[in-house]
Amino acid sequence: MSCLISKGRKEPCKNNIAGVKRMYIANYLFHKKFQYEISDNTLVSFPATMIYQFDLLADGNSYREALGSDKSYGQSISITLPMLDRPTNEIMEALLNSEFRVILELNNGIYKIFGLENGLSVDSVKLVTGGAKSEFNGYTFNFEGREEKESFYIDDLEEAGFIPYSPTLYEFQDFILHVFQDNELYNFN
Repeated sequence: MSCLISKGRKEPCKNNIAGVKRMYIANYLFHKKFQYEISDNTLVSFPATMIYQFDLLADGNSYREALGSDKSYGQSISITLPMLDRPTNEIMEALLNSEFRVILELNNGIYKIFGLENGLSVDSVKLVTGGAKSEFNGYTFNFEGREEKESFYIDDLEEAGFIPYSPTLYEFQDFILHVFQDNELYNFN
């Protein structure tokens, strides 16, 4: 049975900006659907989750979503991080050994979350340095995953339950941010 198209689409404004400004990575922990709220394709609330910020100033940072014949969405995020260094090497090794949720802040100010239900994984990381001084020196890698629905929008990260990393906040091994009776996160000073 085929669906009929019921309306068209006008050309959007010419102030549309492409590209990714920032990436926030969260360790993947399974949550049941009743633990978070989605309204009108927007993630409204989510269990308290620590996120780690990566500024993405280089070109080449992008995402793609493709609706497959199985009615699921393939999600792919391509990331380019300039400059090879030891601390980032350790982060790259960690990316290969776990699953994640990724939030992208697009250049137009929109936030989108990927891997919400099933998580995303990184299969390989490339450490690249060109032959000339002006060529790229850094890391390239892709997050890949499949979801039942397309990526969801987020209006406000902290209101939705995402807590930006701070050196005084600690994420326990179970990836849960523990909240105490005074409604404060566990904070070491």
